[in-house]
Amino acid sequence: MKITANGISINYTLDGPVGAPVVTLSHSLATTLAMWEPQLKALTTRWRVLNYDTRGHGGTDAPRGAYSLDQLAADAQALLGALGIQRTHWVGLSMGGMIGQTLALKAPQLFTSLVLCDTSSRIPPEAKPLWDERIHTAETKGMDPLVEGTLSRWFTAPFKERGGPVVETVRGMIRSTPPAGYIGCCQAISGLNLRSRGLSWSCSSPRPIYPTWSSLRPSPGRSRASSARSADPARTARLTGQGTRL
Repeated sequence: MKITANGISINYTLDGPVGAPVVTLSHSLATTLAMWEPQLKALTTRWRVLNYDTRGHGGTDAPRGAYSLDQLAADAQALLGALGIQRTHWVGLSMGGMIGQTLALKAPQLFTSLVLCDTSSRIPPEAKPLWDERIHTAETKGMDPLVEGTLSRWFTAPFKERGGPVVETVRGMIRSTPPAGYIGCCQAISGLNLRSRGLSWSCSSPRPIYPTWSSLRPSPGRSRASSARSADPARTARLTGQGTRL
């Protein structure tokens, strides 16, 4: 489905029981809402799930020019408003986590919780040449030269070499990302510094949850799934440092 919000057409899906608590899914750079497909069946049994394509990605408009995280957060806020969603859990991966943090600083009343996956609140100045290089590549050669390097950052070498539907699906998402959208979002990410805005969390703020692989490690004789279901969020939520997905 599509809806106009913050001056652009945004592609989204909204599934799950009407009236259930809302979970909003926000994907990473160079992917689409299809990234969350493996999670949707489980999530939509209990929650109303809003899944959307970020500006510059998938079926959402990709206007030319530099974007900012404030703009991407305003897109999300406008989408929530247009759909009549007053409060949501937010699950953001990489860029999606940056958007969630930015919006939470502006409008914390919108959030029940923040699940921030493989993300950061600051991109160090010394990383700017890396982002400039990616922007230059997309401007001059398109997305094809960026595909394999991106896959190598996201998957282990053995998993990537085995290939299969997961790798091919993600490869297709990266390759099909509009260059203008990729460039705009790279410019937004490269300037990220939420710490300069006094990013902090208090008892009145939405609780941030930082999932880690180690936090889901099962106890002896128990499956990872059963450990995850019974885990105490207050004990398993931890900040592990800057993500590597970028």
